[in-house]
Amino acid sequence: MAETERDEGAVGFLRCFGMQLRLLREREGLTRAELGSRLGYGEDQIASVELGRRIPKPETIERADVVLGAGGLLVAMKKEVARARYPSFFQHAAKLETSAVELHIYANQAMPGLLQTEEYARAVFRQWRPFLDEEVVDQRCASRMARQEIFNRRPAPNLSFVVEEAVLHKRIGGGPWGWRAGLARTRLSRGVGRRSRGRKARRAWF
Repeated sequence: MAETERDEGAVGFLRCFGMQLRLLREREGLTRAELGSRLGYGEDQIASVELGRRIPKPETIERADVVLGAGGLLVAMKKEVARARYPSFFQHAAKLETSAVELHIYANQAMPGLLQTEEYARAVFRQWRPFLDEEVVDQRCASRMARQEIFNRRPAPNLSFVVEEAVLHKRIGGGPWGWRAGLARTRLSRGVGRRSRGRKARRAWF
């Protein structure tokens, strides 16, 4: 089965989850803004979840189940929602990443996913062939950004990144989506350094 077909299956499941959330919300007579205020989400974020474009965190699903009186319906889908966060070929790697004690990455083609900005990640996904639907691009960008929670994890893992200079000059995409990794270098270096304070060392060499 093609990878795009598997992604379509994940998107379909997320749409189904979002539909269940919307039906439960409407049953309780809540607007998206009202539900969002109880879950710590904005109105637009709730809309994105209901449309299958945003993947809620496990704790958000648990709160929504209680707030909406779902009786465990939403919680029962929690593991499948988490699994849909990543394409099938990366699911095992993502699982290892979340529990890693040390992670050392060398990159000579593109900026490592853990250091990518959302703009850079979006440009990368728009270069995939065959083309990915915009919904799949949105889903993968959200998933990649969520992986960066590893920087806030406690106990913190020991992380190091070695990135070839050529990566910083390589332009990803074209037109309005073109993104050069070098433009993000200072921002990324500041981010890694800021997240390192009071934690185990994170090192990034460019």
